[in-house]
Formats: sequence, structure tokens, C-alpha cells
Amino acid sequence: MKLRSVLCPVLSLILWLNLPVTAFSSPSMSLNSGINLFYGPLDIRAYQKTKSISFDKIPDISDFSDFASLFQKPVWSITADSSKYKKTPVSFKFQIGDLSYSGAVSHLRNPAFSTNFSFFAQTPQLSNDLGISVPQAESSSKTKSASLQIKNKYGKFSFSCDFEGYIKSCISLNLRPADFFKLSILFCLADFSFTQKTQSSWRLSEPDFISDRKNACYFEFLFSIPLFKLKIDCGATENPYNTLRFYSAAELLFHYGIFSVAVCAFTNDSVFMNDATNAFSISQTKNSVLYETKFSPSFDFSIKNISFKTGISALYISSIPENNVKNEKLYLAAGFSVFSQKDIFSLQYKLQNLDIYYFSPKYASLTFSEDEKLKHSLSIRYTHKFTPLSLSVTARSTAEPKRFLENSIYTQALTFSVCFRHFFIKSASISAELEEKKSSLKTRFNGSISAEYSAKNLKITGKFGLSESIVVE
Repeated sequence: MKLRSVLCPVLSLILWLNLPVTAFSSPSMSLNSGINLFYGPLDIRAYQKTKSISFDKIPDISDFSDFASLFQKPVWSITADSSKYKKTPVSFKFQIGDLSYSGAVSHLRNPAFSTNFSFFAQTPQLSNDLGISVPQAESSSKTKSASLQIKNKYGKFSFSCDFEGYIKSCISLNLRPADFFKLSILFCLADFSFTQKTQSSWRLSEPDFISDRKNACYFEFLFSIPLFKLKIDCGATENPYNTLRFYSAAELLFHYGIFSVAVCAFTNDSVFMNDATNAFSISQTKNSVLYETKFSPSFDFSIKNISFKTGISALYISSIPENNVKNEKLYLAAGFSVFSQKDIFSLQYKLQNLDIYYFSPKYASLTFSEDEKLKHSLSIRYTHKFTPLSLSVTARSTAEPKRFLENSIYTQALTFSVCFRHFFIKSASISAELEEKKSSLKTRFNGSISAEYSAKNLKITGKFGLSESIVVE
């Protein structure tokens, strides 16, 4: 088969101009620029970003060293993908540069459930392997790494090694033993380092440890049959005190007709020890969660060309923070959304950090602590798509009450956003936001224009952004 290569360099130039209008600050700007080169299976990209430059500091730039200090470290990546060259049963992808990792690696960083969740039941999904992504124009420099991915219809193998010698590997399989049964399996293995920790206090809440290289592993099993999906996770992390700490989670989804309900649970071995002081993740943060439970019933149905979705989600968390005092918290999200071809309307209410104290098995008291942020939020959003543009209006109200009223925080914000494209303008948006917080009033204005010009194998894109904020005390 003859290789048909297309040389298409893409030059991306992005300019952000920030103008915070306050009594004690001056306008500033930052510049992002870069180039993408596509040639057959190759994708080569490099970006350079400047720091935020205050206009009143520009006259102080007197020599090349002052000018060079305005730039951050450049980011780059090279990708070679065999699937872009020829379709074969087995494809290979090699990447090197400032790569980012998510997927199973995100579970190793934070194995507990996220407190930022929606009101409708989520479908359990297998993690996206190592979740490797290449840098964008706004990306910051990272530890350089190289990765290799091998994929066929039965699964995928991913391997990565950074320039400091730390390795991540992941393998996933998709099996179908019967027509009504599907099984997906994922295994991830990674090594990482703990930096040295010392404490000068004579009373140490934790023993010290020295910098060392440790390991972590993570399993996922996803079972799919009619009406049900079950995902089981389990993992182990080697802590800096040379012991293994284990955790596990399960997510069950039942879907029938317009009704869905998801039930989730998470726990680690701290629930048996009643001690979370030595439970760490690979990001060197404590996994203080003992166990979590989540319940999410929802309804999803359509009438003619209009879709409706409504539901409620509740997340209960039991944890032992650094003070070794066990606490329980409740998070809620409830709302509904309506979709049509041109209109989107959604309303959502969230409650976060509600402390629960149990005095006896029969009686419970729901209170909140001033040390933690009890937060209520209500958001309403409406979007209408016209032929050349779309209009979006968002109203948001949040409340963080405290025992002392003068410490309470109440915020109201109203945002208007208009997006359109015309001729060489790829997209343009304008938004205005009014926010009232405590005794201050803040207005924000944001605007951006993305333009694109193509001629044969050359494509030039540019982006200009303007933002302005005014604070009235």
C-alpha cells in the first residue's frame, strides 16, 4: 500500500490580554505561541508560554536576560501513530515529551470518590488506561516521559517511563464469553517516590521517613449484562514506612426503561485499623477516608424531540483527618435538565460538607462546624442556539453559613455568554458576570476570539482574549 503523506504545518499563536481594573493593580498580558506539524503518522508540537507581564514593568526590561526571564519552560511532544499510516489488526503508538496522565493513574492519586458529582446516575466505565495526552498551548512544563501503546480489538497495553526512571504500565482486556455477558479487565502498576519528611516538634504525630522509591498497583473489573453493570476496583499502595495499604470500591448500576439507580461504596484497610495516619496515595497525600457510600436514582426520558433528565445523588463520607478525630459528612446534589435541538435548560442544587454527629444508634444530630465549609449552591442555566450564534445565561447562588454571622459568605452571580463564528473567525465569545460577596461587589468581563486561516497545507490559528474585573468594596 502506498503511503499518502500530507505535510500540514499548523502554526498556533495565542495572545491573552488581562486588564484587572482595580485601584492597586495595572494591566497585564501573557502570550502563548506554538507550532504543530502533522506528517502522515507523525504529530510534532511545541509551545512557548510567557509569564504574566505587568505593563508598568515593561520599561524595566533592559537586556536579553530580563527578556528571557519572561518566558516559562517550553513544552513539546512527538507522536508516531501507526494507525494513521495503515489500518492493521495491531496498532502501535509512541509518544515522548511533556505528557500528561489520567485514567488509572488518577485512581492511584486519589482512589476515593470525587465530591464534585452530578445529580444523575453515572454509568460505570473502565478507566482509560494511562490516559496519556499531549500538551496544548496553555500547558505547563512537566517531567519529560516516553510511552508506548499497543492496541488490538481484544485490549490495549500501555507502558511509560519518565526521564527520572519512574515507570507506569497498564493492560486492559475486553472479553465476551457470551452474547449477553461482557467482561472488561484492567491492571495498572506504577512506581513513585516519597520525598523526605522531617518534623522538629518533640511530639510527633507521625514518624519521619526518608526519600525512597515505592510501588502501587490497581485492578478494575467491569461486568456488563442486560439491566446491570458492576464495576469492582481494588488497589494497594506501598507507604513510606514499608507497609502495604489496601483499598477497594464497587459501583453497581441498574437501568430499566426510563429509570436508573447507581449504588457505590468505597473503603480501605483503615476502617479495620481505625487509623488513617499512614495511608498515602502516590501523590503523597493522605487517604483519610475510611469508607464512602453513594446512592443516585434518576429518570431519563424523551417526549417527541425533547429529552428530560432528573435525579438526586447523595454521598456519605466517613474519614479520619489529621487530628485523628473521626467525622462523617454528607454531600447532596439534586436537579433536572431539559434538552432540545436548540435549547438547553438545567437547574441544580448542591449541598457540601454537612457534618453528621451520631450520639446514639437511635438518634442523630445534623450540625455544621465553623472549621469546615458548609456550602449550599443553586445554579440555573439556559442556552439557546441561533443559526449564527448561541446565547447562554447562567445564574448561580451560593451560601456558606457560619456560627458567627459576620463570617458567613453569600455569593450571587449572573453570567451572560454569546458565542458565534463568521468567515475566518472560528469562534468568539463574550461573557459578563456580576458577583456579590459579603460586602463587596465584583463585575467580570471576558471576551475571546479564535481565528483560523487555511491555505493548502498551511493552517494558521490565533486567539485573542480580554478580561476585566472591577471590585467595589
